[in-house]
Amino acid sequence: MASVIIPISKKSAQEELIEILVSLDASINSSYVKNGIIADKSKFLDEIIAWLPMILNSQAQEIFERFTLIGYIFNDFDEFPKLFNALESFPDSLKALYSLSFLYGVVNSGYNKFRIFRAIYKQASKDPSTLTLIQPHLLKIEDFMKSWTGVPLPELTEMVRDLLHFSVPENTKSRLILRLLHESQLDQNTIDNLIGKYLSTTTDYELELLTELESYKKCSQSISKLIELLINSTAIEVIKYVEQHEGELTAKGYQKDKIIEISRVTGLVKLTNNTNQVTFEQVAERLSVSQDDVDFWVVQAVSNGMIKGKIDALHKLVFIEQNKLVADKKSALDLLNRFEKSLS
Repeated sequence: MASVIIPISKKSAQEELIEILVSLDASINSSYVKNGIIADKSKFLDEIIAWLPMILNSQAQEIFERFTLIGYIFNDFDEFPKLFNALESFPDSLKALYSLSFLYGVVNSGYNKFRIFRAIYKQASKDPSTLTLIQPHLLKIEDFMKSWTGVPLPELTEMVRDLLHFSVPENTKSRLILRLLHESQLDQNTIDNLIGKYLSTTTDYELELLTELESYKKCSQSISKLIELLINSTAIEVIKYVEQHEGELTAKGYQKDKIIEISRVTGLVKLTNNTNQVTFEQVAERLSVSQDDVDFWVVQAVSNGMIKGKIDALHKLVFIEQNKLVADKKSALDLLNRFEKSLS
């Protein structure tokens, strides 16, 4: 889905496209294109939509060439989305997905990129076998969303809601929610609910990202207080606050266990900010857990890429190898293996 460079040619894109279409079917002779100039773009687009079965009856490279030209011709045309809709309902899902992918790389409009992605998702959703084809794209959904500009909030919300029910990683879901929270026209109740969904899906716990959003300023006082506690306070204080406001938080969709989990993992990171060695007793006190559970929470912090460390179970010590955010999931398994060996 990278951008496509149109090769320089003495012929116009319209002329090249018509030649390709004529080579497919000698009966084609558009009355809306004369000498490479489109007299009526709307009707020419309608013709192309009618010719889709023929245009798509070819190999992937040929489809790429044709839709590169089509995308180049209709890039900024207001009625271009008619083609996306036609491809979304096209019976051959695989050919339609090829075409939509090629168009995505050509169009400039952020709104059209969003529309094409939505068509790709809906076309693929019809058939489990084709749905797996777009799984790699969904794993990179954050990159796609950066180019979705000018999308009306109801449409963006619907797309995000659909994707949240798809089998993408939990942290990808949290990024989708963050994308919605960038919208300035959200009301307070929606913002509170979205922050709750973010907390229930995030695995990197970068809560400061929330506080940087303009929409965060409009969230309710109880939610902003919760986020402040998660960022700056101990698990004991967070647990106390959650228990005091459990009814309100539950009504807004907040998960008590997830909030406490976040407070304990981030609490461990804060505890190790100024040292590379802490005792089981210190960890247990800070996280409000028993010393028997310390190893579990250290593994949680490591597996989420928040710290690197190792456990000396015999001397009840946790050694932190790096006190900053890291993206090293493998170290979680290493840590767990070392811990298990120390017990044997």
